[in-house]
Amino acid sequence: MENRFSICDYLLYIKGTDNSRVVYEGEHVLNAGHIILCGVTNKEENRLTLYALCLQTSALQSAPHKIEGTLVHDDEKWVVEKFACSCKAGQSGRCKHISAVLLQCSRTSLDKLEAVSQTDIKCTWSAQKGKTQDKYRAIPVKEMPCIKQSDGMKLDEAILMGIHDNLVSKLPNSALALHKAGRRCTNLSTFENEEVFTPYDEHFKSRNAINFNDGIVSFSCKFHRFLL
Repeated sequence: MENRFSICDYLLYIKGTDNSRVVYEGEHVLNAGHIILCGVTNKEENRLTLYALCLQTSALQSAPHKIEGTLVHDDEKWVVEKFACSCKAGQSGRCKHISAVLLQCSRTSLDKLEAVSQTDIKCTWSAQKGKTQDKYRAIPVKEMPCIKQSDGMKLDEAILMGIHDNLVSKLPNSALALHKAGRRCTNLSTFENEEVFTPYDEHFKSRNAINFNDGIVSFSCKFHRFLL
């Protein structure tokens, strides 16, 4: 039988249940791989002094939190004597980082925890810092997997220009038409009388699309009824 810290004693010390915030947040921290060091600094017959480093959830590239604590073997089981963390809630002994460390002790045999020295403690973050920065490197939103998707169908440039010209000709008083005409243009009636023929017209007519004017009239009637 492996020498582990009991999950029941973990819950008893944390004073939580499976629905407690400190429990599920501690599990998330552990499963995310944020515990970068967990070892024994002092080992006696019935006492283990543990030291751990945990990445800061809100500042992953900053120096990690330091967790120190003692487990005592009493009546054939390990119990927590004391624990503290360098985070703001760490002095209570029951923050999510301590929760993550104790969960790891319940999953891994205490006999398999490596002995760590002060040199190991200093070198661990120096060695892990580069890997952490690469793993959690900030990237633009457009490069995220959820954004990087296929562009789908692309329209020809002539068709896009045709759409633009039709919008301007059919809506001569729109912001787009006014912007295209320029600030000094006062004769907007030229847009109403100008017949624009582009490849888009043939593409639009071939699909039996609705006429822009019909759509505008229909929208105007509906909007007028809405106001009444």
